Amino acid sequence: MSQSRPYKRKMLNLTILRDMQIRMISRITLLLFVCLLLSSMVYFFFSNREVTASFKMFHIHAKNFLDFLLPMVLGSFFVSLIIGVVASLFFPKNIVGGLYRIEREVERITDGDLTVHITLRKADVVRALAGRISKMVDQLRVKMLAVSRGVEEARSVCAAAPLAGAAEQQEILEILDKIQAELHSLKLS
Repeated sequence: MSQSRPYKRKMLNLTILRDMQIRMISRITLLLFVCLLLSSMVYFFFSNREVTASFKMFHIHAKNFLDFLLPMVLGSFFVSLIIGVVASLFFPKNIVGGLYRIEREVERITDGDLTVHITLRKADVVRALAGRISKMVDQLRVKMLAVSRGVEEARSVCAAAPLAGAAEQQEILEILDKIQAELHSLKLS
């Protein structure tokens, strides 16, 4: 995956891992709703107490101050909720985009391509995960190359010095061929 791209990342792209993005956005919105509800209730309660006490102290008569305070609290609640929901729409893109690219590269790895190195954009949150996967694949490739060299050495020793008999030697060579075939199914370099 190349670091430089000829195109710019979309601000909002719900086509990539849509279910995950919808779950994240809904959880963030729910959390935002609960926090705003609690803060509005606290604000309403304490404002009502303070204003009522001030009115009594200055002998101002108001029939119901809540008629003035409640619309302001509700208005600020919904404005804050709308702003929070709009902001939460853009939150998942740095996570989901990186996970999508990691998922595509892991598919290549499961197909046997051990030359994959996962690179993500600088703004992606899951860069550490991609780095760990790339390191794991590099170490696996090195170990598989060592196994491949070991199979070749075993084959050359087996061919140079017969062990017990031709049947046993043939069986060992067949086992080595199977191992080598499995190794060749992997892309190591």
